[in-house]
Amino acid sequence: MKKTLLSALIISGATVFAGTSLNLKMDKGTEFLKENNSLSFRKPVSERNVLNLKNTHFQASGREWEESEVTGGGLFINFGINIPSSKFLNPWYKSGDAKFKLGFDFEFGNYFRFAKPQDGKMGIGLRVTWLSFTFNKMVDNKDVYRALQISPLRFGPQFGYAINENMGFDVFYQWGFNFTDMFGNIDSPGNSTTIGENIVYTGGSHEIGAAFHFNVFSLGFGYRFGKLTAQSYVYDGKENSFALEVLQTEKHQINNFRITLGFKF
Repeated sequence: MKKTLLSALIISGATVFAGTSLNLKMDKGTEFLKENNSLSFRKPVSERNVLNLKNTHFQASGREWEESEVTGGGLFINFGINIPSSKFLNPWYKSGDAKFKLGFDFEFGNYFRFAKPQDGKMGIGLRVTWLSFTFNKMVDNKDVYRALQISPLRFGPQFGYAINENMGFDVFYQWGFNFTDMFGNIDSPGNSTTIGENIVYTGGSHEIGAAFHFNVFSLGFGYRFGKLTAQSYVYDGKENSFALEVLQTEKHQINNFRITLGFKF
């Protein structure tokens, strides 16, 4: 009886020990599989979340940087044509009179961005044109007149918007000083030689415009307007004060529509 009871106790103890040992091994194996990424087909949830957050951050930062580049500041250079109004430098124009024809434009300047709302998708700043000049020509029978406009400094606000990471558009307003020199070769009948005529105008002018740009290329449209005052009149090498007084009774407009092709860096 004692032997039977002892045997039963030994067998029961061995069974409990074996079960406990097996459970410990299984628990350790499960922990090992969880901790060892090489044996798991899926990474821990916490690590996957961190990676997703990092990727999302990189994508957002990349998009922000690219849009900021589209609306960012930089240098612009534009070449273009302008179409003057019928009363361009001639307030006494009547239908059928000679008028200035299509002319040529050039300008270069900088855009300085001060704010970039919506992570750079929009840009607000100052547009400064360091130099702008325009050339037009008019032919009246044998008389030939040329008008050269020079604007040494123009400035005003500009708003930009990025359509995507490669293209966007700008709208702007500028004001600047305008110096215009109209000089002519008068070869009308009755003159033995060609006579020169020169009129200088000064004043301020305005411009409103917009430009679409794709990468570094830009297509722009603008309307420049303003009225200038005659400052000097020279005919055949001599100043004529009486003619100057007549010219000064009126303001001389320089309204013209501009189309430009250029580069934005």
